Amino acid sequence: MRKLRSWRLSLLLVCAVMSISAYAQNTVTGVVTDSDGYPLVGVNVAEKGTTNGVITDVDGHYSISLQKSPSTLVYTYVGCSPREMQATAGAEIDVALEQSSTLLDEVVAVGYAVQKKATVASAVSSINTDDLTRTASTNVAGALVGKVSGLTYRQKSGQPGTATTIQIRNMGEPLYVIDGIMKDADAFNSLDVNDIANISILKDGAAAIYGVKAANGVVLVTTKTGKRGERARVSLNANVGWSGWTEYPDLLNAYQWKYANYMKSVNSGNLVGADAIANAQSDLEKWRQGYYNPETGEDYRGFDWKEAFVRNDAPQYYVNANIQGGSDKMDYYLSVSHVDQDAVFKEYNYNRTNLQGNFNMNLSKNLKVGFSVLGKVEQNVNPALPGDDDYFEMRNSIYNLIPIMRPYANDNPDYLNYINPTHDMAHNMAAYTIDNAGKYQKDVRTIQTNVNLEYATPLKGLKARAQLSYFYYDLNVENNEKSWNEYTYDPATKEYNIAYTKADTYLGKNRQYREEMTGQFTLNYDNVFAEDHHVTGVAGFEFYRENTKGTNVWQTPVENQFVPIISTNENNFVSETARAISTASWIFRLGYAYKEKYILDFAGRYDASWRFPVGSQWGFFPSISGAWRINEESFFKNSSISNWMSSLKLRASYGEMGDDMAITFNSSYPDFAFLPGYTFGKPGAVIAGNPFGGSDSYYTGTAYNGIPQTNLSWMTSSIVNVGIDMGFFQERLRFEYDPSYARWNPGQARRCGLPAGEWHDGDESEFELRRNFGYRCDCKLERQGI
Repeated sequence: MRKLRSWRLSLLLVCAVMSISAYAQNTVTGVVTDSDGYPLVGVNVAEKGTTNGVITDVDGHYSISLQKSPSTLVYTYVGCSPREMQATAGAEIDVALEQSSTLLDEVVAVGYAVQKKATVASAVSSINTDDLTRTASTNVAGALVGKVSGLTYRQKSGQPGTATTIQIRNMGEPLYVIDGIMKDADAFNSLDVNDIANISILKDGAAAIYGVKAANGVVLVTTKTGKRGERARVSLNANVGWSGWTEYPDLLNAYQWKYANYMKSVNSGNLVGADAIANAQSDLEKWRQGYYNPETGEDYRGFDWKEAFVRNDAPQYYVNANIQGGSDKMDYYLSVSHVDQDAVFKEYNYNRTNLQGNFNMNLSKNLKVGFSVLGKVEQNVNPALPGDDDYFEMRNSIYNLIPIMRPYANDNPDYLNYINPTHDMAHNMAAYTIDNAGKYQKDVRTIQTNVNLEYATPLKGLKARAQLSYFYYDLNVENNEKSWNEYTYDPATKEYNIAYTKADTYLGKNRQYREEMTGQFTLNYDNVFAEDHHVTGVAGFEFYRENTKGTNVWQTPVENQFVPIISTNENNFVSETARAISTASWIFRLGYAYKEKYILDFAGRYDASWRFPVGSQWGFFPSISGAWRINEESFFKNSSISNWMSSLKLRASYGEMGDDMAITFNSSYPDFAFLPGYTFGKPGAVIAGNPFGGSDSYYTGTAYNGIPQTNLSWMTSSIVNVGIDMGFFQERLRFEYDPSYARWNPGQARRCGLPAGEWHDGDESEFELRRNFGYRCDCKLERQGI
């Protein structure tokens, strides 16, 4: 028996030794260093074709057990070129990784072109799709929050569909350029985050090449395209979430509210006498206990309006499906997405469906054509409440409704309780439902199509590009505000009595459409002479036309609030608006770089606006920027500093931008203010048909526009920026510092209402002469994990 146990023990020891030996034989070890021999920590070492992988330790060591031998090991590290090595079981492989030019050669979008970020002489920040999609935001501005320095963000409302407001260096709303076409913040936030390839932010005078509306900076958006030679690849992205308010003031409960009001009476001398004080104390005790007697109608239960009407788990979901790919002569990208978001208040909903398609094809060796389409269907639905902001009405009521009142009379949900007193026009929130208060619905449909042709001319580095864009916007709003009753309950008679009637009713229908046409023709030049002289240039022409028309029909009071149709009625009102806009521009940019060390860029735009009279329509807005890449100098490369500092660049820029005051000062300087004439539709008057009797009639009048403003022209702003960019440890750590100065100058603008040529001291204040000074620090660390 002892011999048998001894034999089994020996067998186990032999098996263990064989297992250890087999493991050792399958293991590959080694050290990973950089090109200078310094060990690299966190390098990914993976067996190709498997999920087997490890990372190096603080000394650069690694040990990996192969699943098969021989095999291929792949070494990857941020800032270095990947490397593959053949490995066999038991081998020891030391690997040196070379610095990659990927980070140094990162390409960013600039004015009508792309450029390596290392050679950009202006203040530009960029972010790619990987960083954007880390946040489950329903709009692009929300996805940018905290990811790009120099931007300030403000979320004005928690209403579904409300986007975050972006400002560059607190200078105002920037200009958005999507795939080369100038758009507004609404178009920017209507994009699907997963359809964006890259966003670049122009923060200084280099934005001058975009002219009108670029004084506050430019946000350049490039959407995704397919990849040539790639098989069709389908991606599905989805997320589900819940939202709620993070902070809200702690409100008084019923007992606290009554106590505070009794103390107010005591301090004001209105609560005196033993009996009155005893009654107050008895009343307070009932409120503290929440006493309730349905037989007598005594009800001292408080009510928490926030707890009852605000959800902390408002649901939202998002789904995106896209397919992309290409052959050797064409590529494609097609995406469909849908987002649905509820508010913390019930029956408040926002939903949006997006369609994005980008297609590019080579018609010949030198000619290619591109086509893109972007469509959106958007809807907001909520109860139709009094006032202009339905979401604010709900928030306002929570804060101002007193906690001793309950939503239903005698707690009967068929009868809304009449709440009195109220504060700041707060109403019973139980009345704020679509069934009771009415329905507000806003539908927006947009579609934008872009067609472009690009031709590579026989002249080396010269390309001609033409682009035409058409945009259509359709808005439909229906607002049906109903009336309702609020009641009190009489426990003696057990009757519900009408105490308040919301009598004012409103039924409105607003329809608006807008068409935009943008055309561009540019010549792009990019060539290197004698290996050291890099010359780039852009020259072109751009035009923009916009036509907007709107019709608003409403009826108040409403003839039949249960049928949301406006029929012929003396309570009907009609308003119609129309506006036409056109601009034209010449653009140019010339860049020169010597050995990528000394960089100089000139740019400018010659803009014409319909807002000014002939002779004052055109304005020229130039910019200049320069940079010195010290890390390319031989004294830097030969110094010990280059071992840990990979890049060092000094840069400066100056630019002027124009503003035709179409948005900022439209009320002070309205459209066609340079023309004489009258405005129809204001005011009006009732005139008696017969002074001695008879019916009166209302006549629409006309108003004199005043003295034509023929001496107004472009408002200009000037921006000066200097900066320093530094990169450490092969660009894994980046640091940027930018002090900037901006000045808004009214230029030839004068106070409206003054005769041509007349000027008074202080008139510039009408056009907000202001100066901004600020600085920006940006520190970014990039590191790749397992």
